[in-house]
Amino acid sequence: MIGYITAMVETENGYIATDGNMRDIFFWSKDGTYVGTVDVKEFLGTRYPWIEDMRMAEDGSVLLLMTQERDDESASELMVFRMSGF
Repeated sequence: MIGYITAMVETENGYIATDGNMRDIFFWSKDGTYVGTVDVKEFLGTRYPWIEDMRMAEDGSVLLLMTQERDDESASELMVFRMSGF
């Protein structure tokens, strides 16, 4: 199930979409075949992130931007993760 697509990129091998509501990353092959879903909290060890955006870097890796409130609730922090191998 997809809740709210916040970003989508085309990689060398397929497509990646992020769901900011469900906090998931979805993968499809170039021909549109569904490959699978990854839970962002489990994959990246986050607590309660909001997926804000995703961009393809020049080297072919994918930059995933998320915000998450600090444990002490003093501020929200921007987190940037680099994913590769897609």
